[in-house]
Amino acid sequence: RHTSGLTYGFQTRTNVDAVYRKAGYGMPEKRATLEAMIAGLSKLPLEFSPGTAWNYSVSTDVVGYLIGVISGVPFEQFVQDRILTPLGMSDTGFHVPSKKQPRLAACYAATPEAPMKLVDDPASGYFREPPMFVSGGGGLVSTTRLVGQTTGATMVAALLALGIGDGRIPALVACGLAFVAGICSLARLNPAVRRPPDAVAGEPAE
Repeated sequence: RHTSGLTYGFQTRTNVDAVYRKAGYGMPEKRATLEAMIAGLSKLPLEFSPGTAWNYSVSTDVVGYLIGVISGVPFEQFVQDRILTPLGMSDTGFHVPSKKQPRLAACYAATPEAPMKLVDDPASGYFREPPMFVSGGGGLVSTTRLVGQTTGATMVAALLALGIGDGRIPALVACGLAFVAGICSLARLNPAVRRPPDAVAGEPAE
């Protein structure tokens, strides 16, 4: 839960936030491992006593670590065996297998420098290889059909209510672009577009 007293480094309110940021905790691009982050967190002070306040944090990453320890299998294997496979979500995972990489879409973000900046190129991007940092708080890649426009808009509204993001995000979602809590997808809204012939479970036909 986000009442654990942990935090995220991208927040800039406290000295504890700054320590997370310097160490790269909760930042997969730093190429650390979940186990290394857990070891580091055990040496840091909490933002507050657990249960006394709410703070968006690496709490769910810690839960992912605990799932791996308690189940006796790596967290990513637990997710695959207990969630993704039973639900038939064969297009969802922590990376995209090589045979499916031609279907991987480019990821763009609105920035002060450019309205549409390429942040993840499918030809060389983050999801082409299994990640070193397997996150319990995000990092799955899937098909756009799993996150519809209404769901994306609802999630963005919740983030905006917390002060995350800015007023441009709902407009982007309305146009079919969803940048939501680790989910980056390009939704094609043209009703003439149909799923490719090799589409699999998790990508229902229209």
